[in-house]
Amino acid sequence: MAFRYLISCFTVVCLIGVSSIHADEKIANPRLISQEPFSRSDTPKKFDLPLKAMDIDINVAGQVVETTITLTFFNPERDELEGQIQLQMPQGSIVSGYALDINGALRDAVIVEGETAQMVYEDIKRRGVDPGLATLIRPDLFNNLVYPLPAETTRSIRIKFISRVKQRKNFTIPFHLNEPVEDITIKANFQGHRSKPSLSIDAHEITMKGPKKGLYSAATSLKNTRIENGIKLNLTKPRKSSSLYQHSNGTRYFEIFERLPKTKSRKIKKTKNMRLYYDASWSRQHTNKAAEVALINDVIHELKPTQIELISLGGKSDRHSLVLNKKSNDLLKSVNSWLDDVTFTNNSKLENAFANDNAPADICLLFTDANYKFEASNITLPNCQLHVISSTSNTNRLYGLWLAEEGGGAFHYLTQDNQAEITSAIQRPSYQLRTIHIAGGEADNIASMNTKDGYQHIIGTLSGKYATVTLGYGAGHRATQHKRYRFGTQKPLNFDGIAPLWAAKKIDRARIAPRIDYDEIVKLSQKEGVLTPETAFLVLEEYEDYIDFNIRPPETEPELRKEYDNALLEYSEEIAEARTDYIETIQSDWDALVEWHNTPKSVFHERAERRKQARLERERRWAEERARHQNDPSSQSHTYDEDEFEEMVVTGSRITHSDLPNRPQTIIKPWTPDRPYLRILKETPITNWPLKLLALQVEYGDNSIFYFDVANFLMQENQQPLAVSFVLNVLELDALDSITLLQLAETLVDYGATYIALPLFDRVIAQAPKNLKHPHRKYALAHMRIAERAKDKATKIKHYKKALDILSTLIVKPMGHYNEGDGTEIAMLVEANNIISKLNDLGQSVPSFKQSLIHNMDADIRLVLDWNTAATDMDIWVIEPSGEKAYYGNKQTNIGGQMSNDITSGYGPEFYLLKSAPTGTWKIYVDYFGSDIIRANGPVSITAWVCINYGRVNEKCDKAYTELTDDEQEEYFIATVTFEAPDNVATTESASPQQ
Repeated sequence: MAFRYLISCFTVVCLIGVSSIHADEKIANPRLISQEPFSRSDTPKKFDLPLKAMDIDINVAGQVVETTITLTFFNPERDELEGQIQLQMPQGSIVSGYALDINGALRDAVIVEGETAQMVYEDIKRRGVDPGLATLIRPDLFNNLVYPLPAETTRSIRIKFISRVKQRKNFTIPFHLNEPVEDITIKANFQGHRSKPSLSIDAHEITMKGPKKGLYSAATSLKNTRIENGIKLNLTKPRKSSSLYQHSNGTRYFEIFERLPKTKSRKIKKTKNMRLYYDASWSRQHTNKAAEVALINDVIHELKPTQIELISLGGKSDRHSLVLNKKSNDLLKSVNSWLDDVTFTNNSKLENAFANDNAPADICLLFTDANYKFEASNITLPNCQLHVISSTSNTNRLYGLWLAEEGGGAFHYLTQDNQAEITSAIQRPSYQLRTIHIAGGEADNIASMNTKDGYQHIIGTLSGKYATVTLGYGAGHRATQHKRYRFGTQKPLNFDGIAPLWAAKKIDRARIAPRIDYDEIVKLSQKEGVLTPETAFLVLEEYEDYIDFNIRPPETEPELRKEYDNALLEYSEEIAEARTDYIETIQSDWDALVEWHNTPKSVFHERAERRKQARLERERRWAEERARHQNDPSSQSHTYDEDEFEEMVVTGSRITHSDLPNRPQTIIKPWTPDRPYLRILKETPITNWPLKLLALQVEYGDNSIFYFDVANFLMQENQQPLAVSFVLNVLELDALDSITLLQLAETLVDYGATYIALPLFDRVIAQAPKNLKHPHRKYALAHMRIAERAKDKATKIKHYKKALDILSTLIVKPMGHYNEGDGTEIAMLVEANNIISKLNDLGQSVPSFKQSLIHNMDADIRLVLDWNTAATDMDIWVIEPSGEKAYYGNKQTNIGGQMSNDITSGYGPEFYLLKSAPTGTWKIYVDYFGSDIIRANGPVSITAWVCINYGRVNEKCDKAYTELTDDEQEEYFIATVTFEAPDNVATTESASPQQ
C-alpha cells in the first residue's frame, strides 16, 4: 500500500495550507487546487480553482450505487498551471473509472503499477504535453494530478466509483461546494426496490418518476447553485438479501450481503485460561489506550479467568510474558499494572508472539492495528478462539478481519460507546463463514469477505440457469449451521457496477496475506479496471507516448489502439534492431573500456608529458606575445583566456599497489548531520538512552530520516543490536514507499542484519516499477557484500552466484524505458566481472556469462556514485592530483582516469576508474543539479563507494553517505583518496556535507 504516499506530503499541504480556506469553513468536495507546475519550493503557492460545471449520473441496482461525476474547472490565471483534484467518496467506495479531456474529448485512463505511473507522469510533464495521474491517498480519498491547465481555459475530468449500501440505510454522496457552480445536472436511475426511493440535494427533494418496468428515475438541472450537505439517497428495503446481476458482457454475478447469523449458545460465564496479546509497536502510538484498558477490565470481570498470559508485541521487547494465578481483584490489579508499563515503540511481528503458543487457551484477545509490515507467510495462529480488537484509526482492517476469521473469533473496532457490545460478543462464540457449496449449477471466482461490523459479503460468477448456494457457519473451524440461497428463479438486474465490487473483494483477499501479492493485485486491478493503493490511472496524449512507455491505450479508444498496434507492427523490425543495437552498444562500450584498461601506463604518462610540454610551449608563446604587445602599444590588442591553459602537471611516480604486501589503510570520517535529536543524544549518558530515545521518537518519529540518523549514530557508538532494532521502526510508518524500503534494506546490510535485509529486498523488487534496474542492482550488491563477509566457502559461492545472476539479467536484457542503454550497464559489467574474478579465485567457473564481456576491470581507484530518486541529475566530479577535473565533460583524463556516462534521469550509477595511480590526492565531489519529483520522505540520499585496489585480492571499499535537498543545488565535497609514496599507503577520507 505504499504508492499513495509518494504524493502524500503534497496532498497534506493542499488540504490544510491553502490560504483561501478559512478555519471555520468546510473544505470543498470536490476540491480543485493548483500550483506552478515545476515549483521546487518547500511551500509552493497553492490556490483553489473555480468549478464551472458538474454532471452527476447515479445508477442504483439493489443496494449497489454507481456514481459517475464529470467536473469542468477553469484556470483564471494568465500562467499555465498544474492542477490537483481531490474527491472524498463515501466510505468503502471503489474507483472504477477515470477520464481526462484530451483535445476536447474525454479519454479513459489505463491502470498502471503505481510508482511506474508516477515516473511516467513526471517524465511526460517535463515534455510539456498532457498527462493525467489519478491515485488513492486513502481508500475513500481520490487524488488526481493534471498538467497542463492552460491559461484562462477550462479542462474536464470524469470519475466513476461504486458504493455498497447496507440494508435499511440511507446513502449520502458527500459533496460540499463553497462557491456556486454555474451548471449542475443530476440524473438517477433505481432498480431492484420494492417501493419508491427518494433523492434530495440539501433540503430539496427531486421528483421521482416510475416505476416503469421496475425502474424509478429522477433528473434535475441547477444554475449557480451551492451544494452544502451532499446528495442523499433514501433506498427502500431490498427484495432479498441476495441478488443476481447481468453484466453487459453476458456474465452473471450473484451477491449475498447480510449479517452473520448469531449463535444460540449461552454466554460464557467464566473461563479458565485467557491469553492477552497487546501490540505496543510504534504504529499504535495514537491508540485509545484508556478505552482498551477499560474493555480488558470489563472482559476479565465478566469471564473471571483464573489464569491470564500477557504478551507484549513490540514495545520494550518482541515478546514479554506474564502468567498470573491469583484471585480476581489481585489479578486485575496486576494486569492493569502491566498495561500501565506499556510504551508504544519499536516494530512488532505476529510470528514472534504466536511462536511459543503451544498450550491451548479458552479465549485469546489481540489488541492491534494489524499493521504488520514485515511478516512471515506461514504464521501459525494461536490454539484458541482469537478476537481481534483495535481502537486505532489507521487500522489495517482487512488483515484484522482475516486474523479473526482464521482464528474462529471476530474483529471488533472499539469506540467509546460500544464497549459493552464488544464484551457481550466476546462472551458468546462468534459464527464465521466456513464453507460455500454450489448445487445445480457452477460458480467460480467467489470473493467473500466479512465486514468489520458483522456483515458477510459474498460475490461470485454463476453459470447454468439455476443454482443453489449453501453457506456453512461455525463458531470454530467446523460448519454447524447452514443457510441456502436459490438463484435463477428471479430476473437478474442489468448492471455493470457489480463487477468492480467483485474485483475489489478479490483484490482484498490478495492484500491480506502477511506478504502482499503485489503482482496479483496489479493484475486484477488492470484486468477489472479497479483503482487500488498499489496502482494508478494514467492518461497520455499521443499513441507515441503509449509506445514510449510500453502502455497499451484503453479499449474505449479503438482508433488510438489501432494507431498503437499499427505502429508496433511498423516498428517491430526497428524494435528488434534496437534490441540488437542495445547489445551491440554495450559490447562496443565495453570493448572501448577494455581497450582503455589494457593501455600501458606509459602511454598515459607520455601523453600527459606531451600535453604538459604543449602547455608550457603555449605559455611561452603567450608570454612572448604579451611582452611584444607591451613594447608596441600600436599592436592590435588581444584578450587571452587563462582557461586555455589547463593544469595537467603530473607529480611523483606511480606505486604498484597490487604488489603491496599489506592492505591499504582506509580512513572514513562518518557523516554527522546537525540534527537536534542527535545533539541531544550526544549530551545524554548512554545509560539513559532507552528513555531518551522514546521521548525523541514521540517528537520526531513520524519521519524516516529520524530513524536512519539515530541508528547511524548508535552504530558509531558500537550499539549494533540497538541500532538494528531502532531502524526497523521505519516499518511502522505509513509513508513507506519502495525508496524508503530500499534504503532500509541497504542499511540493514551495512549493520550486518542480512537475515532481515534480504526478505526486505524481495519486497522492494515486488513493489518497485518492473522496468527499473536500480533496486535490482542494489539487491545484487547486497548479495555481493554478504558473500564478502561470509566465512565459509559455500556461503560465499552461493551469494556471489546470486549477485552475478541478477547483474547478468540486468546487463543483457532490456527492461523498459528507464536508464536503459545510458551506460548503467557498463557500471554493472565492471561489478559483474569483479564477481567473476572472485568466483574464479574460489574455483568456480561461469560458463553462462558471455565471454566477450569478461574482463576483470581491476583498478587502483574506483569511485561509484548513486542516489535514490528518479528525475534527478547528480554528477560525480573528481579533482586529480594534477588539478585536472574528471567529469561528464572530460571523461578521460591525462593520467588515465576514466569517467562513465552522465546519468540525468535518476538513480545512477556514475563511476570513475583509474588503473594506475600516481602519488597525490584525489578530491571527490558530488554536483547536484536538482530534482523534478516530490518525495514525502525527505531529501535525496546519495551513496559514494570509494574502492582501493578494486578487483584485486587486497581490495578495500568504503561507503560515504550524504543527503541533499533542492535548496542545496551545488557541488559538495564527499571524500579524498591519497596515495603517499614514502609509505606506499593509500588512504581515503570522507567529509560530511555543509550544514
